[in-house]
Amino acid sequence: MPKESILTVIVPLALLFAVIGGFVVWIRLFVLRAYSRLRDWAAENGFQIVKVHKKGWNPAGPFRGWNSRDQVIYFVRVRDREGTERDCWIRCRVWFSKQIDVKWT
Repeated sequence: MPKESILTVIVPLALLFAVIGGFVVWIRLFVLRAYSRLRDWAAENGFQIVKVHKKGWNPAGPFRGWNSRDQVIYFVRVRDREGTERDCWIRCRVWFSKQIDVKWT
């Protein structure tokens, strides 16, 4: 096979793998950053996280209206300093804001 025909196959495949790899890294960073925001919120407010259910990229629970893709919604059970457990919905903005919205159940 001529060198040019090998390159016409290898270069597009290498670019495809680079794009897929970049996408996987971006998703991993997104998830790690969202969970880090959740842990920081709990620590700042004196809570211990007991259980977390990720609710996806789209609106869930009590959060209605416009929601961006720059967020993750969790259903969380926390324990306060007195040992009381409570459930809440938490919406974490991930990249463009440090905003966290909490709605207690």
